[in-house]
Amino acid sequence: MSELHPLAWSVYDIADQIDRFKESTYPENQHWIKEGDEGLEKARLTLLGDLEAMKRQLQSPEEALSDIMYFPADLASLLIIHDLNLPQLIPPSGSISYDDLVMSHNTQTGTCVEEDPLRRIISYAITKGIFREPERGRVAHSELSLLLRDSGLFELLGVSLQELLPALLRLPDAFTSPRESIEPNETAYNIAHGTDLPMYRFLQQHPERAKRFGRAMSHGRHVDNHFLQQSFAWAKYDSPGMTIVDVGGGHGNAAAFLASSTKHMRFIVQDLDHIVAAGKAMLPAELRSRVDFTAHDFFDEQPVKGADVYLLARIMLNWSEKYCLKILRALVPALKVGAKILFYEHVFDATAEYRGNHKEKW
Repeated sequence: MSELHPLAWSVYDIADQIDRFKESTYPENQHWIKEGDEGLEKARLTLLGDLEAMKRQLQSPEEALSDIMYFPADLASLLIIHDLNLPQLIPPSGSISYDDLVMSHNTQTGTCVEEDPLRRIISYAITKGIFREPERGRVAHSELSLLLRDSGLFELLGVSLQELLPALLRLPDAFTSPRESIEPNETAYNIAHGTDLPMYRFLQQHPERAKRFGRAMSHGRHVDNHFLQQSFAWAKYDSPGMTIVDVGGGHGNAAAFLASSTKHMRFIVQDLDHIVAAGKAMLPAELRSRVDFTAHDFFDEQPVKGADVYLLARIMLNWSEKYCLKILRALVPALKVGAKILFYEHVFDATAEYRGNHKEKW
């Protein structure tokens, strides 16, 4: 029997399970993805992995490699879409003619974009599910492009393309430097942006970029927070007097998410002063009695003594081993007997293998 047959049966069985859940719970929309239990989420990720595996088996090696090689074209179209602010210029419902879209852009920006190249970029984006043409000569939002009208997701796209992509393109230079560096100011980001400062210090000198970066990271964390919620027994610690310190917690998105799903535990979000100031302003009023913000550099000794859990969510991936150890040593004087240090990171298995779309507890 072909390897496709077991995958096909797995796809059928899982699809049937998901369809039955959708029909009984959310027949009209996609909320089932967020509301399904842990078992359903595991099934969904398994299905995605199976579909990806089937695709790989149905492609020649040349076709699979081409998918990777042409990825820069996807990024280029996204970069133009972002820089021209197209998601905001196209109405959220209905459609707009290309002529009116060009006129709207040129009037608002004082620049000149021609209709023909704009059509080409949008046509390419449509092949990726971004925008749609309900009729010839008119463009409208697709489900994907409509998400980009959300300011947080739009800013996350901007940070990815304008802050991080230039650094990724200079990774070869960083790899071939005369010596291996573990310092945060000797990275591909430094080469790309022409600075001797660590990235976060550099952004502090550019307030608007720093604000955008903070908002974008908060949105990115929001997308991933349900994995954080599922990966630890928060309910076990949800009692009066329990304190969770979110070290390097940014705008407090994770703390707010966890506070919304618990009743008693208290959260203290720590980050640099300009970041926690923005976080305080964004925190919903109903959570202010249980979520506090304090300015703290996690390389300095931890000022909150005797907390029950010190959470480091998506922190260690940004630092070399030297600085990860420094972060941990700064926590030691604050730890009481029985305290936990909880890491939340994306990690690879000891043996790397093709995984497609898959995340699990570890």
